[in-house]
Amino acid sequence: MQKSATFILGSRGNVPTGGLKIIYEYANRLARNGWTINVVYPATYCADILSWWRRMRMRFHYFRLKIFKLYLPTVWFEFDPRVNMIWVPNLNERYIPDADFVIACPVLSAMFVLSYPANKGRKFYFIQGFEDWTLKKEDVEKTWKFPLRKIVIAKWLQDIANNLGENVVYIPNGLDFSFFKVTVPFKNRPTHSILFISHVLELKGTRFAIEASKKLKALYPHIIIRTFSAYSKPANFPEFIEFHQNPSQESIRKLYNSSSIFLSPSLSEGWPLPPAEAMLCGCVVLATDIGGHREYIEDEINGYLCLPGSADPIVERIEWILANKNKAEKVSDNAPDSLRRFDWDSRVKLFEQALLSG
Repeated sequence: MQKSATFILGSRGNVPTGGLKIIYEYANRLARNGWTINVVYPATYCADILSWWRRMRMRFHYFRLKIFKLYLPTVWFEFDPRVNMIWVPNLNERYIPDADFVIACPVLSAMFVLSYPANKGRKFYFIQGFEDWTLKKEDVEKTWKFPLRKIVIAKWLQDIANNLGENVVYIPNGLDFSFFKVTVPFKNRPTHSILFISHVLELKGTRFAIEASKKLKALYPHIIIRTFSAYSKPANFPEFIEFHQNPSQESIRKLYNSSSIFLSPSLSEGWPLPPAEAMLCGCVVLATDIGGHREYIEDEINGYLCLPGSADPIVERIEWILANKNKAEKVSDNAPDSLRRFDWDSRVKLFEQALLSG
């Protein structure tokens, strides 16, 4: 008998994020396995709390995006046509389709899923990070204690859940080995070439990457530093850093393959995709020593780790990498094979098992 599941998202999906990409991959692959899959996008969480004027503006926003399908990730992700993409005014139960399973994704969707009647499906919570940038720590923890069956993507998230007395299923992310791969050998790339992602969230550590870039530019005037972002270039962004806004997936792969070092300076990550994608493309990855990075990076084996929260450890480690090219090349060679266990087929099987046995 065909099974059905509904993923409850937090907003439209036009801006690329790693968390959305993982959800979309599950949606596509479950649909290919014969599931009926719904992906629900709300224009707002709850219109009832808005003023009359805000409700009118939200209604206009809702219909404009619905007519032109601006809620879809058309420019950065290709959906299987069998996936039902549903744009709704808010997350009231009347807008949610009936299914066998309903899956809360961002933290704010969990309280809505908790309230849904049984016909919306058995209730799950897909946890991709500790979202204390959205709610206070204690409020996030409250959602983790909701009577929803929980799936986490990282061991450090599993540890938090266990400390809260919650049982969870641990399923690390999958990677696309057919797309992200080495097209330019490491030895043929400019040694002094660095790539990082710019983000508006403080916890992504972009300011530390910029501070480190300025120091490295002073030490190595001919260094090449690039960044890409889903957001506009800030007005005060250093001119010497090459800025790529909303590049295509093909362009991102080219950026990885034209860089020797990929920098991930985050203060917190669930199970981050970009450093892993960069590793598959042969970059030497320098990442902060946090739980999300430790999911797949072993220091001096398949990448390098440094202390978070400062530019100085980044500069020191990059200077060492530049001075030890042979060791760096060996790390680059080790990186792709070290990630082979994160194949998508096994992830989807585990996800199906978690739903069906939950």
